[in-house]
Amino acid sequence: MQAKKKDFTQMENPADILQDEISTEPDRPEVMTTGKRNVVSRKAPEQKRSERMGLLVTPATAKDIKLIASLKETSVNAIANKLLENYIKNYSKKNPNTLESARKLFK
Repeated sequence: MQAKKKDFTQMENPADILQDEISTEPDRPEVMTTGKRNVVSRKAPEQKRSERMGLLVTPATAKDIKLIASLKETSVNAIANKLLENYIKNYSKKNPNTLESARKLFK
């Protein structure tokens, strides 16, 4: 007698459930429904792929940013992305057309 195969397709991922419970950010990830299951998109909708970037920081800065991320229940990566996005917005406001001109020049 063969053992009956278990079907886990209708089961929610426990990691996703836990993440939803501890998430305090107002922005919820976009859920896309595919044929078999729901896929959670954690990236901004206009961004198709992420890109790696290496940063060197002092040990004190690394320790403090990890502590802040833990307190805010987020990741160091999420904090870094927000900071860099805000820096780019501020730069664009102070230097209109400079960034756009550079994008065209370095295509």
